[in-house]
Amino acid sequence: MRRTLAGLLLIAAIACGSDSSTSEPDVQMTGTWSLQSVNGAALPFLAQTTPTKVELLSDVFVMATGGFVEQSIVRTTSGTTVTLDTARDLGTYTVKGSATTFVWSSDGSSAVVSVTGNSFKATSGSTSFIYTR
Repeated sequence: MRRTLAGLLLIAAIACGSDSSTSEPDVQMTGTWSLQSVNGAALPFLAQTTPTKVELLSDVFVMATGGFVEQSIVRTTSGTTVTLDTARDLGTYTVKGSATTFVWSSDGSSAVVSVTGNSFKATSGSTSFIYTR
C-alpha cells in the first residue's frame, strides 16, 4: 500500500521551477507541511474505486534541517469493511533555489518539487498536489 501511495504522491514528481540561469536564494523548508488539495480539490482524494475504494485522508511532511518525516493516512473500503492505515517514512532533502529534492530512506526514490513562499507543488503525471506550511 505504501509503495502505491508513495508512487501516487511524489515518486514521479517533476520540478515546476524555472530553468533560469540567474541565482535565486534557497527556500527554507523547516516546519510542518500539510497536503491541502489534489488537482485543486480538497481532501479526501479518491485514489482508487475498484475493486476496493482507497482514499487519501491526509499527508504531512515534518521538515527539520536536511531531513523529514512523512505521514499519510489512507482509508480503504472493501464491501462494508472500512480500515484506516497510517504510513510513515523518513528521508532527506536538498534545496536549490525554489526547487527541493526529496529522497525517501525506505526505497531511495526521489522527487523534485517547486516551492513558492509557504506552499509547494508536486506533480505526478496529470495529478498535482499542493502542500502548505
